[in-house]
Amino acid sequence: MLMHQHTVVLPREVPLESVTAYARLFQLETWLREMIYLELKAHHGPHCWTQADEALRRSNSHGIPPEKSITRDKKHPHMPTPENDPLWFLSFEALLKIVFDDQLWPLFAPYLTTKELLRARLTEIT
Repeated sequence: MLMHQHTVVLPREVPLESVTAYARLFQLETWLREMIYLELKAHHGPHCWTQADEALRRSNSHGIPPEKSITRDKKHPHMPTPENDPLWFLSFEALLKIVFDDQLWPLFAPYLTTKELLRARLTEIT
């Protein structure tokens, strides 16, 4: 396997630890988004977005509507979001509302142990 090393020059005021932490958080968010998408798609097929949207409504906090984010994304064709599904345009906070939704939690519990432990870990990260 070929490995390429890249050198990144960071401004002095940006510690390498911050970049590393950002990369790990990006990985966590991407994994969470993919898990939600796959589980909802597997269990609800073409109605997967409806299920996510209903979970957000039940939480009484819809966040930024995906339609608005999609419109903003189209204004920046040089850095598009790789997917078109509305789920890819939700904030991390909105993703967590879907995961913690009482009706959808059984889909995610096998990956995430308990709600209490997950909340504790997310508090630690925050």
